[in-house]
Amino acid sequence: MRETHGIPDLSAPQALGYPELDDLRATRWRQANEIDTLNETISVYREGATVLADEIARLRHELAAARALHTRTSPRGAHHEVEITLALDEDAPEVVALAVGEALADSTPDAWQTIASDLTDGALLRYGTSDGVMLLLRIRRSGTTAGIEIVAA
Repeated sequence: MRETHGIPDLSAPQALGYPELDDLRATRWRQANEIDTLNETISVYREGATVLADEIARLRHELAAARALHTRTSPRGAHHEVEITLALDEDAPEVVALAVGEALADSTPDAWQTIASDLTDGALLRYGTSDGVMLLLRIRRSGTTAGIEIVAA
């Protein structure tokens, strides 16, 4: 009869007069349990390390995107110009829409946000989410006019 994992085989004939053999069997059984427990612990640590590595990669990406965001505002008489440089990634359309909505808050921002988001989606489809591609968003407005320019560089 084979020994079931973790349970000693009690039906095997015990060597009478050889207590060392019984001690060795008990030791083997304890060590097998310890090895199983250690293997389970290692699996848990590996899973945790994988989750942690994924989180670190996400935070590095987020930090790179935050560093890449650059804003310049310049009022020129009645004209006001905002320039934003940002990374072309999956969050770019939402960031552009927010920036346009903020810059044009006093003149129907919803339509401008939709246009800017669609233009950014087009750039995203054309260039993909590569690390080297940046977007330059220019928003110009005066009392009667507004303009949006999106350039992928």
